[in-house]
Amino acid sequence: MTTLLPIILACDNFRVENSSEPLTPFYIHVPPKQGEATIGFLRPSILEQLWRYNQDLISHGTSPIWEIIDVPPATGAVQNAAAASKKMVGFANALSTASLRSAAMETMLQKWVSNGEPFGDLIAGRMWRNELYTIYSQPFVPLMENLAFSMERAATPLFGVVTYGVHLTVYTSDYRVWIPRRARTKQT
Repeated sequence: MTTLLPIILACDNFRVENSSEPLTPFYIHVPPKQGEATIGFLRPSILEQLWRYNQDLISHGTSPIWEIIDVPPATGAVQNAAAASKKMVGFANALSTASLRSAAMETMLQKWVSNGEPFGDLIAGRMWRNELYTIYSQPFVPLMENLAFSMERAATPLFGVVTYGVHLTVYTSDYRVWIPRRARTKQT
């Protein structure tokens, strides 16, 4: 029997240490606790916009929602994941629950979309789905007790978070094939 496993392994092989650009690790809170997983990786342009968003909040007398810190000297996964960037990002400590983090993320993303910038070409217009996507504190163990926050699905690539999709094709014993079709109301 032939297998498609080599194709899957070739596609699913991203390693942050092999990235051609510095990627900043994204955690729930920073610095991360021992064993806490990286939930995403941020490109420099995203990191800059999070910093600017914080500055805007501060200038309006509001507490920032992002903690952006220098990577502390350490060994192990935290150091390796952050080696290129020298920074790490997490939610502010005041955002201590999934619902608070979700609300803060929604407010920021809504502002970005309504302004059409900084990432309007990526998340605004037809790209915006009005579909919340759950982000887990342990990205490869998507259990409800690991719920970190929810965010607009169209914005998940900006934060380099793990996303999942499901595709099901059914073959029947009488040689019929059920081919799924995405709802016409969906953007993609």
